[in-house]
Amino acid sequence: MPLKLANRVKESSSPSGSGVITLSGADNGYQSFSAVLSNGDTTYYTIVNANNWEVGLGTYNSNSLTRDTILSSSNSNNPLELRGTSSVFIAYPSEKSVYKDSNNQVIVGSSGIILESGIPSNTSSVIYNAGGVLYFNGSLVVQSGDNISLLPNDAGYISELSQDTSPQLGGDLDLNSSSITGVGDLEINGTLSGINGVFNSGVILNSAIPSVTSNTLYNNSGVLYFDNTTVGSIRSYENISNDTSLDISTDIAFIDSTLNAVNLDVPIASGNGGKEIKIKRVAGDNLVTINASGLGNIDGSTSFFIHHLYQSITLVSNNSNWFIT
Repeated sequence: MPLKLANRVKESSSPSGSGVITLSGADNGYQSFSAVLSNGDTTYYTIVNANNWEVGLGTYNSNSLTRDTILSSSNSNNPLELRGTSSVFIAYPSEKSVYKDSNNQVIVGSSGIILESGIPSNTSSVIYNAGGVLYFNGSLVVQSGDNISLLPNDAGYISELSQDTSPQLGGDLDLNSSSITGVGDLEINGTLSGINGVFNSGVILNSAIPSVTSNTLYNNSGVLYFDNTTVGSIRSYENISNDTSLDISTDIAFIDSTLNAVNLDVPIASGNGGKEIKIKRVAGDNLVTINASGLGNIDGSTSFFIHHLYQSITLVSNNSNWFIT
């Protein structure tokens, strides 16, 4: 129900009582209500009935006016009891008027100003609302503490970070001694540096081997790795009794060749520089063969043999080949 005002709108009305006003037609030299209002529109009206008067807010519908709110009247601000012929016209009541005071300032009461959302055709020296964001002179109005600043008009601006499901920074993020708080996941595909804080609730690392493991801290099957080497005294191990391709996360392989000879393929050395794998034959009399994978070698050969019970070797990758140390 939009509020509308118009110039020189005046009609006569004959019905009596304090209810709905039936409009009888425009007076000479005036417009009718129907010429400027649509059904459901509201407007400010004045009724003059003999020596009595009433000012209020009404709703127009099909040549009738409902007296919704009485702003003032000669009947102690109550609806008039109309008798005979009345004059009804659109007026701008003092109770709702906006004007300059003696200092040429416009004073708005506690109800504030409602700005319809839309970019005006002329934004120069104009304050306006566009999608719930306040602009002045074509720039965003931003408040930080007691300071109000203007930012260049940017269609990508959001008033809250939660409005954008994939926000991007045009520069560094400065918390200005504040905190980032909330519930959710923080995923960074890059380098996280300069951490001098405290993780009160700990850091949960999903179990997976990242595509880049150099200088990387990661969790694989509950074992913590840094730069492809386990962190701490607990190391990952496997008990092996059949032909096996060893996973890069394994630190120690215990081989039992009691039932048969065992072929053990170690991971590719390339991309795993610094990785250390210990291999020990713990049982059995059958031959154990250690095979290199990919283009790398083990001390210059594609294979190495463990002939004796309790024999062990330690392999270290130089990012190209495996070497026994």
